[in-house]
Amino acid sequence: MLRSLVGSEMCIRDRLGTTLKTRIAPAACGAPSASIFSGSAPRSAPAMPASYEPLALNTIADNPGAHHKSKRVGRGIGSGKGKTCGRGHKGQKSRSGGGRPHPLFEGGQTPIIRRLPKRGFRNRNRDELQVVNLDRLQYWAESGRLPTDELLTMRDLVASGVVGRAKHGIKVLGGGAEHFNVPLKLAVTHVTERAKSAIEQAGGSVEQVSLSRREVMLMVKGARKEQRV
Repeated sequence: MLRSLVGSEMCIRDRLGTTLKTRIAPAACGAPSASIFSGSAPRSAPAMPASYEPLALNTIADNPGAHHKSKRVGRGIGSGKGKTCGRGHKGQKSRSGGGRPHPLFEGGQTPIIRRLPKRGFRNRNRDELQVVNLDRLQYWAESGRLPTDELLTMRDLVASGVVGRAKHGIKVLGGGAEHFNVPLKLAVTHVTERAKSAIEQAGGSVEQVSLSRREVMLMVKGARKEQRV
């Protein structure tokens, strides 16, 4: 303490050129006390709140009001939520299950979904086709994953990754036909009129092949394991 006090006095004496006659608090030579040169009182550190506690394992808790105790029902009449548990006597809202019927319940009458007849069906023998749009084909061709100088079969499309699988065939859709400009040569089982016209306008061609399910399966078998460079 004495050494730091003497050092502070020598620093201030060098700055002012006078002898310091009063006792001052220790201060660094590079940062003199503000009370000596400015005449204002030194700033004090902000006071900590009275309820402040250091962080420890036994003081970690949620903010006040962040956690509410759950309502315990059926624990006797002294709790105020015993017997009927705050639901009152009888009625629909006193029963278990939420007290609300399903949205299509019409009060017991025959609902409209049973009054109207069924219409149409879903063919169980339908072909499960893998669809692909023209914008996806163009992106694959521009990135070098589809060649434009050879005929691309369904096996080539599966091997390139542009389609994931081809169970019963591949159908080319016309999504992105207005920006399609890659002359691709395709041989697929299905194609829409919009996609066919867009490919032909770009200088390509589409050949619609007729294959059975077994022929399609044998064509694309093992194609997903191949890697096109």
